[in-house]
Amino acid sequence: MTFHGIDIGFRLVETIEELLKRPDCVSKFDVPHVREIFSGLVEKILDQKLSRHPNLTKQLNVLGFYLIQNSSIEVCISALLLELSAAMDSYIQSVSSYNTKIIEFTCKCLQKVSQRFSRDVVLDIRRILRASENYFQRFPPSQFPGKNNTPVTSIRHIITELVNCKGKSVLTECVSLNMQQTLAYQFVEMAVKNNEVNEYMHRAEITPQRQHMGAEASDGVSSEKNSETLPSADVIHNVFASIKRLNQTEEGIKELFKLLKEHPQMNILSHMNALNTSHRIYCVRRLHRLLQADIASGLLPKGYVLNIPKPEDLKVAPP
Repeated sequence: MTFHGIDIGFRLVETIEELLKRPDCVSKFDVPHVREIFSGLVEKILDQKLSRHPNLTKQLNVLGFYLIQNSSIEVCISALLLELSAAMDSYIQSVSSYNTKIIEFTCKCLQKVSQRFSRDVVLDIRRILRASENYFQRFPPSQFPGKNNTPVTSIRHIITELVNCKGKSVLTECVSLNMQQTLAYQFVEMAVKNNEVNEYMHRAEITPQRQHMGAEASDGVSSEKNSETLPSADVIHNVFASIKRLNQTEEGIKELFKLLKEHPQMNILSHMNALNTSHRIYCVRRLHRLLQADIASGLLPKGYVLNIPKPEDLKVAPP
């Protein structure tokens, strides 16, 4: 995409805009077409020479909007992930401001594509999952500590929105693709479990009354006795370390729940706030769900309360 004079640039942009406004045309673009157009737009949008012409830059952004809105969702995601991979290659070789801007801009566009997901739209779930995992295979987050984490966050957002719209069918597709050992599968699984917890919390209003600290638990061990000592810092650290690992989150939460029952006075607020937002919310909801399950099964008395942080407490001290 080359401009010869600003006036010609405006006319060229207007011509391209008329084309990209047509869903019947843009929806037929394949991955190479979408990627080539997107790459050209990003190059011009970030071109310092055009910073003196904000109206032209604004129009170029509009072109990007039409490209994202009117192209095939699966094609668009695949093209943007390929462009993101190329940008990450450059970023790893040279952590420059320009490369960082390309990554951030591409990630924002990826998240905008996910806004098109809806329950009544037919999506090629497999293609989206494969494209996401292909990126993770090429750039495993664990091998790039300290590097730009925006791509992982954006892809996880796409997967979460996909699950929000298509439900457990996304997990089923993962299994059919033998993706159980992949990072994409872990994100899908976590999103499905989050939805299950949200549905449970929506159905059951949890308003338990606090019990006297000396009340006997149904397993015969008194809260007063259990609260005499607290677990060591190492034990608590190891439990939360497990929670932070995607493949050990459930195991870690169950161990934390066990500790809370054994030590009702244990305060975990600071540890919870050290988790990222999604983990923090998920962990609190899972703890409440485990508590209600024990109460329902008779393992804990009705109305029993553990020292689980409230949502408003978590907002006071974000990580």
